[in-house]
Amino acid sequence: MKDDAPESGKGFEAAVSCAGAGETGFAADGVVWVRSSFEEAIRPGAKNFDGNMRQYSITPERDEVVDLSAHFYSAAMAVLVSPGAIDTAPTFAP
Repeated sequence: MKDDAPESGKGFEAAVSCAGAGETGFAADGVVWVRSSFEEAIRPGAKNFDGNMRQYSITPERDEVVDLSAHFYSAAMAVLVSPGAIDTAPTFAP
């Protein structure tokens, strides 16, 4: 979500949620955003939300107790530098 503000509709999860609401006949401004922890989201029982779309890291422990969807984004980029090099770099610009 862009700027941690799902109500803006900006960012992947927010945009998909708003589009899903529209496809089912609900206006995007009628979507109520509820924050929950991982534990709250997977706990059995009634919830105070209808759907949960967010980025949860898949850990071996979580994979044992929850059926998580395949990840939709994988960042293959990395920056490797020698120790201390980042302290002396004049800029990160290309």
